[in-house]
Amino acid sequence: TKRIIEIEELIQNKDTKIIEIINEELEKNPKKNQFVYEEPRISKIFKIRRLDAGMYCKEFGEKSFLITNYKHGYNELTDKSLNFEERPGPSLELKIIKTRIDSEESKPDFYTLLIPTDISDFGTMEKIRYMGTTKNLEELEYGDILLGESGTWRSMVLLSKYPRCITNAHGSRLRQMDKNFDLAIFVRCILSWYKQTGLFSLMAVGGSGGHLSPSYF
Repeated sequence: TKRIIEIEELIQNKDTKIIEIINEELEKNPKKNQFVYEEPRISKIFKIRRLDAGMYCKEFGEKSFLITNYKHGYNELTDKSLNFEERPGPSLELKIIKTRIDSEESKPDFYTLLIPTDISDFGTMEKIRYMGTTKNLEELEYGDILLGESGTWRSMVLLSKYPRCITNAHGSRLRQMDKNFDLAIFVRCILSWYKQTGLFSLMAVGGSGGHLSPSYF
């Protein structure tokens, strides 16, 4: 038990350090531009194509400006040079998959179920679930990023070789198609920074904590 606590403390300390490094890098390497807040123009609303107030407030502008004003540049996740593929997780509703047996223990031919609510704020899995079904479901691959869409916005990189690993419709799968796992880990750290700085909460829409589709950012 003591060893488990020591490892968890180490993970949390490293997570804090990662966020500190990202903040320091962005704050110490800006372009010469200065942030000036302006009320949204109709042209900006048409460009962003969303009406959420959070996208146009001063806080969102200041925090996102740290990225767009970074002197070494930035890329969107959809940029071809990064070569990421994004897909939503499958719906696991019984009316869709027809058969479903949930289990707390691994069983032959069951799927390993990783869902966003079981991801910790530090990118680790707090709980592993298992599910049996006759439906063939798309499996996660080693090195995939899993991002929670509804309320949690937590993320992790799959670096354990669980058998037949899947997620659900509340998770988005981001896959680096060149198998560049270092890049996948780096991107996950940036996604965690988005969550911890409050940018994700400003981008989310709806109730129950808010929904965050990758298309929003």
